[in-house]
Amino acid sequence: MPFAERGASVTSVEPSLPLVELLKSNITGLKNGNVEIVAEPFEDIDIQAKGWEKAFDFVFVSMCPVIVDWDSVEKVLSCARQYCYISLSVGSREHSLVKEIWPLVTDQPMKTEHLEMAYLLHLLYLKGYSYQSLVTREMKSTEVSRDTALQEVMEWLRIFGLTADDQNRKIIANYLERTYPTDKVVIQQGGRFGKVLIQLKDQSMYTGVQEFPHK
Repeated sequence: MPFAERGASVTSVEPSLPLVELLKSNITGLKNGNVEIVAEPFEDIDIQAKGWEKAFDFVFVSMCPVIVDWDSVEKVLSCARQYCYISLSVGSREHSLVKEIWPLVTDQPMKTEHLEMAYLLHLLYLKGYSYQSLVTREMKSTEVSRDTALQEVMEWLRIFGLTADDQNRKIIANYLERTYPTDKVVIQQGGRFGKVLIQLKDQSMYTGVQEFPHK
């Protein structure tokens, strides 16, 4: 939407029908630019048949499951003429309470994962691309009751593929009662996120010809 509001012609690939409906409502009454919605998975799109090869000045892929391997990266890059922006998780999702209870339900400390961002940057480097990258740590803090914290942690166990049964529920409930007697649980969650801007047309840092001084 910010691009369209500035007068750009935007093509949005969105396979989720609820999000498609939300996007349609957001673009109603758009005064500048225009938005074309393609309601199908990017993985299923034939780039050549669509006429999308180098069709867009700027391709934007943010926290999207489209990026799964180098072939998928090349497919995204093939759509861009000038720039391609990709953002991904750098490591495991962080949740302070899940980290606290993890040893209680698994008998081992929680391990840190290193996800797709390092893989992406390494291959961009090896393949000779020019790019700028940034890694930041984004966290938020919330205060909830023990009951809310219990429900949240049980859901996170499912996300991590752990058993969310009555036994683990009892273990976590007992821990919360012992550790947070005031019924106020402060949870910090977030993680590290990486952003990379790939320069496809002008691959230099400076615009125009730079003349370096001679010694």
